[in-house]
Amino acid sequence: AAAAGTAAAGTAAPATAATATAAPAPVTVLLATDHGAQRRRVLRVTVADGRVEATELLGTPDSDVDEFVISEDLSTAAVLWNANGVSALELLTLGPEQQVLVRRAVELPGMVASAMTITDDGELLSLTVEGPNLPPTVEILRTSTGKIEPLDPERTRRIAERSQENYIPELVHYVARDGLELSGWLYHGVGKHGDGGTGGRGGPQPTYIHLHGGPELQSRPVNHDILTALVDSGVTVFTPNIRGSSGAGRSFLHADDRYGRFAAMDDVADTARFLADAGIGDPARMVLGGRSYGGFLSLLVAARYPGLFRGIVDACGMTSFDTYYRSTEPWLASAAYPKYGYPFHDAELLREVSPLARADHISDPVLFLHGEWDTNVLERESLQMRDALGARGVATRFLRVPGEGHKFVRPKSRRLIAAELLDFLVSLGVIAEPNLALLDERIADMKAGALGVED
Repeated sequence: AAAAGTAAAGTAAPATAATATAAPAPVTVLLATDHGAQRRRVLRVTVADGRVEATELLGTPDSDVDEFVISEDLSTAAVLWNANGVSALELLTLGPEQQVLVRRAVELPGMVASAMTITDDGELLSLTVEGPNLPPTVEILRTSTGKIEPLDPERTRRIAERSQENYIPELVHYVARDGLELSGWLYHGVGKHGDGGTGGRGGPQPTYIHLHGGPELQSRPVNHDILTALVDSGVTVFTPNIRGSSGAGRSFLHADDRYGRFAAMDDVADTARFLADAGIGDPARMVLGGRSYGGFLSLLVAARYPGLFRGIVDACGMTSFDTYYRSTEPWLASAAYPKYGYPFHDAELLREVSPLARADHISDPVLFLHGEWDTNVLERESLQMRDALGARGVATRFLRVPGEGHKFVRPKSRRLIAAELLDFLVSLGVIAEPNLALLDERIADMKAGALGVED
């Protein structure tokens, strides 16, 4: 069970001479977990007299508990629900034994929230809110009124207005070849480069399919300035949640474990075919990419379905489990074994799902992006794949992002990546020219009044 946002509750009377040798006092814990269920929920677990009793405090059949916090005085709690990737916040007034007396829904100023903290007396709650074209902002909520009190009201208003301009995605559901329901977020390209400004609905569009990392993460409607720059340049962006993603239940989360990786590859191909069949994406101008696991899977799909995509983007993805397991952080390797395979028991499987071992099947041009100081996935993972493809005459490009690790966080780094990615799309004939002007405006807007933000 994955515990998150736990809080201890329950006390016992002080021991006396008569009770000093008595059994330990009962202990009660509230925790968020998917143990024994498809969805993460909040359980009230009591340990007494050597027995464990668990009762469900909060749970729904179609949403996960992302986060749960409770005040030190046990009077107030807050829960963030994840419903198809969109956050919903509830405030809870608690009674004896953490009985929920009142539940209040609170409207959030963005589609996704995280990082909740609550004061000891339960009066104030802080959380980070973001959304498409809405950079993460820290907001304060007064629990007595249930209203957000922005730290910088003017900046929050300005950024919130900007987030409503053409960037609200559409949640799309579709079916894989084996009948499993998949979903994803569709961002219609805007501007002269894609559809003449009709929002991506004037016929099949140049399309970029972006696979999330993890593999157990989830594509959600968050702020992603690089993908937004693609939308500004007329590219329709689709961020799918194929099998192995979180947010759709425990069985779905583990559906890509080990030998399920091949079905996950098929999900990506089914995603591309769905977009083409629906008249959304132009098959001749469709590019696949992702970061970390998403980049790794993109290479595998390119080998399993050569020629399906116009190009591939691999940002810091592993390319050989032989080298990755030996070079990554030990704890990362241990965590990866149940998902991908164990070095000795699954040696044959690991070779089959190593892109480097499948390099001779890849014919699509590939753009590699890698942080200079990445210790999760070393740069040589990209370089060895680039060299293997280059030796076969496959067109490749490589960008080392200075000063970055496994995540790209600096504004100037993200602009560099956006420019390189758009130039790659131009070289493939996917778009005619890039549009970075709006990204530059957003970076300047983000830095305005935000102390400590550096290039």
